[in-house]
Amino acid sequence: MFRTLFAAAVTLAGFSVGTREVVRTGTGAEDEYRFSRELRSGQTLAVSNIEGNITVSRTSGRTATVVVTKKVVRGDGDLVKAILEETDDGIKVCTVYLATADEDRTRCRGTSSGSHRNLDVEMTYEVRLPNGVRLDASNVDGDLRVEGADTPGRISTVDGDIHYAGVMPDRLNTVDGDVMLDVTGAVPDGARISTVDGSITITLPASAALDLRASTIDGDLESEFPLTVRGKWGPRTLEGAINGGGPSLRLSTVDGSITIRRR
Repeated sequence: MFRTLFAAAVTLAGFSVGTREVVRTGTGAEDEYRFSRELRSGQTLAVSNIEGNITVSRTSGRTATVVVTKKVVRGDGDLVKAILEETDDGIKVCTVYLATADEDRTRCRGTSSGSHRNLDVEMTYEVRLPNGVRLDASNVDGDLRVEGADTPGRISTVDGDIHYAGVMPDRLNTVDGDVMLDVTGAVPDGARISTVDGSITITLPASAALDLRASTIDGDLESEFPLTVRGKWGPRTLEGAINGGGPSLRLSTVDGSITIRRR
């Protein structure tokens, strides 16, 4: 069912790159990779992980830092590593699986060289993001937590929750997980937030003006904003305007509820 306070108006600069690996002493011990690079406002920092959490926070300087901690649960940990790749508009740090431990892998794109079948290796990312740098973060099996992003980017995972605070991303999605979103500033036109098996909770500034479309198959819809209905209205689908309308925002889930809060 839909619950709302409803308004009835149905109307490349210098840089440094470093890598450090701690000697592993046995299964369950840890390796650590450190990468750093000076990035200008408008450039992109991309991170891509396979298993393990990603945490991102702001830094006041121009140096982006990515620290990746490897924890080997099972298998040969030397077949899994983190690498840094140069891109046209910045850098990308990613997790790669190798066919052999001495393989010299320098690019993130393409399929992994080795099999994951006998490996259980967690790679935990700690990222420091400079002001004005776009963040593109993707994961497969793990949560994503972002604090203080000030430029729209793309955030995704497959099996994990997403906690995001900052400027609204262009795209944010998970498949099996909840989304908790605390938005500052204006909403970019065409922003899409989605999950399949999970709920969405989004907090917007009281002054936010946008055109909203929200839908769920098995869940409730709730808004603290008065809405002017402009299209579909029902227990699991709505199209309406907040504060007179503006950029479009799409929220969707299959098995979960959607809650829109006002700050």
